[in-house]
Amino acid sequence: MIEIRLPELSASTAEATLVAWHKRVGDAVRPGDLLAEVETDKSTVELEAEAAGVLAEILIAEGTEGVAVGTLLARMRAAEDTSERVGAAPAPGPVAAEEPSAANASPPAVPASPPPPPSEALRATPLARRMAAQARLDLGELAGSGHGGRIVRLDVERALGGQRRSPSAAPPSARGPAPATASAAVLPVLEAAPPGRDERLSVARRTAAERLAEAKRTAPHFYLDVECDAERLLALRRELNEGRDADGGPALTVNDLLVRIAALALRRVPEANVSWRDGGLRMHERVDLAVAVASERGLVTPVVRGADGKGLGAIARELHDLVARAQQGRLLPEEYAGGTATLSNLGMYGVRRLFPILNVPQACILGVGAVEPRVVAREGQPVVRRTAIVTLAADHRAIDGAIGARLLAAFRSLVESPATMLL
Repeated sequence: MIEIRLPELSASTAEATLVAWHKRVGDAVRPGDLLAEVETDKSTVELEAEAAGVLAEILIAEGTEGVAVGTLLARMRAAEDTSERVGAAPAPGPVAAEEPSAANASPPAVPASPPPPPSEALRATPLARRMAAQARLDLGELAGSGHGGRIVRLDVERALGGQRRSPSAAPPSARGPAPATASAAVLPVLEAAPPGRDERLSVARRTAAERLAEAKRTAPHFYLDVECDAERLLALRRELNEGRDADGGPALTVNDLLVRIAALALRRVPEANVSWRDGGLRMHERVDLAVAVASERGLVTPVVRGADGKGLGAIARELHDLVARAQQGRLLPEEYAGGTATLSNLGMYGVRRLFPILNVPQACILGVGAVEPRVVAREGQPVVRRTAIVTLAADHRAIDGAIGARLLAAFRSLVESPATMLL
């Protein structure tokens, strides 16, 4: 038998969701055939067969979450270990002999995962557990209607509708009028809950939520911001794009220019291009700039490697490719891991100012707001200029206020004198 296990997809990936099987039990398999798709926190990865044979057993069903690296997913009979010819339909005789008779059981097309041990028999969603605890309900008395018998919110609400009481609660007559309790207070709220539906988070969104919560809990954020005059930056972009149109090249975006500016600013202030690791600092020798990208899977941060050493054209071409594949969920693990700092630009959504959360262990992230016309003072006179607010979020363990201020000053200098980025 050939064992098919979940491979190590990247250094930072410990588990994944098995999205779909592309082969069924009894199917012939050739080397290179697509067996299954698994979803990590950033992308979908296809698992291919490395040998020929027949898929004999599927151990992890479609939709299973939290599958650890190294888990046995399926077993396959090698071509030399079976009389079935690859490419031909499997003979029904041996398979039928291995299955229970129809009178005893009706086996599923895809074998289900083995039943959980007793300690896991009372599985419940986190929301259901909290609701049951508030209402003092014994989960052992509830039947789960969720996948695999899991207890979900609706199961708890049905039990509350039947006014199920905790066995330890004494009858009101024994104590006189019942005082207000946590369970009594929560009942009207649950019964009056507005209609809606529960939506399962993708692996990417769940992982992002966990990491952002960890960053906010463990990294002492501080924020600084500056307002940048973007008139010259926009004029330079227009001039460069007029030349690129003549060559048939793709138009430069404001984001392309901002990535180049952020990389150069970090090179000018290397004390900000650091990570907090194990109680100390790692000083990075180059700027690997992560760029926040919104996708249907959630927030993704593809990395432009060595951005401080690349020209504007090279950055634009690489960034356009990374963003397109990030939105399709087709990034390779090495393309979104290991950045030294992050840039998040929400200007295209009209956001005036944002306060981003660190992408730990990175020590800083730059948030860029919309370029808008504002009244500013020039030589003592009010004038209208197109400006943008840039906010730095930094880990105070690694970067102090003076370093953060120098980084923002370098960023603003490049925005307001953008021709220097072309040198």
